[in-house]
Amino acid sequence: MRLLQISDTHLRSTPGEAGYPDPAERLDIVLRAVRGHGFVPDAVVLSGDIADDGTLGAVEAAAAAVAPLGPVVAVPGNHDDPGPVRTVFGDPWLDLGEVLLIGADTTIRGETAGTAAPLARVVAAAPDDRQVVVVGHHPVRSRSAHPWFVFADQGLVHAALAERPPLALLSGHTHEPYAAPGPAGVPLLGAPSTFYGIAHDAMTWERADGTTGALLITIDAGEVRHEVLLA
Repeated sequence: MRLLQISDTHLRSTPGEAGYPDPAERLDIVLRAVRGHGFVPDAVVLSGDIADDGTLGAVEAAAAAVAPLGPVVAVPGNHDDPGPVRTVFGDPWLDLGEVLLIGADTTIRGETAGTAAPLARVVAAAPDDRQVVVVGHHPVRSRSAHPWFVFADQGLVHAALAERPPLALLSGHTHEPYAAPGPAGVPLLGAPSTFYGIAHDAMTWERADGTTGALLITIDAGEVRHEVLLA
């Protein structure tokens, strides 16, 4: 089972901020790199900040770009309007037979930071008899300690993971690849952004060129492997 995780595309229906690359061109570069790598996914995971301006048109552009690669599970990020994300992609639930993909909306309207409560509810409600991969925009852990990137209520999801550990928990938001075992040994995998990279160090961060790309995830007999593809 192969999953392609694409995150923080930040597509726009209107011109973006000066000094940043064109997000649509950046997404195309990453997707061409995925194809060139020979990675053929069974499904695509979009882990938030799909539309930098929250518009329906930008979400539709992202859908058109990734649709040829396979079925899609998408969750909103803090830059998204959750309405267009759900309109275009539907409920964040995809049964792939071997694996069940379930998404959670961790956003707080008008805030950069997120809440762990929806993530905890999704983890707790996952079927006990299925192999489950859960995705949310905000990470349970990362290299950041800043309140924008850390759940204030993260104890909720820690308890849920300990009670019903999924195969993996996927996130975006930090624009930086990340991998570490979490509560109950659950792999916590953070994808790079396709748009621009960030390097985090506790309370500070800086733009990091050359760190954009995608996360290539393989699940085999309950073992989760990943590769960061930079592009």
